[in-house]
Amino acid sequence: MSMIGKVLQLVTLTIAIPSIGAAEAAERLDLNTATAAQLRALPGIGPERAEMILRVRNKSGPFRSIEELIAIPRLTRRQFERLKRMLFVDQERLEPLRPNPPAAVHSG
Repeated sequence: MSMIGKVLQLVTLTIAIPSIGAAEAAERLDLNTATAAQLRALPGIGPERAEMILRVRNKSGPFRSIEELIAIPRLTRRQFERLKRMLFVDQERLEPLRPNPPAAVHSG
């Protein structure tokens, strides 16, 4: 392969990799906005688990990370490992929910 051919191949790979990541990200579900129907569509999540996830979210507030799914009853580590690449938590939406840092105390 000529030098020009190798450069073109490298450029093609470089351009293709980010677009694959963007497509995958577009298909992931935000754990804090997903509906019961969207959750049920995930592998291993039936109606009962989907409702349990929604109950936990409604009772405890938004998930701060997808790792919090491990606390869902009868959701195994193996299932979580399979699901984690399909879900995300939008950290920007959480910012208003996080408490403000304590104000500095000045001694005088």
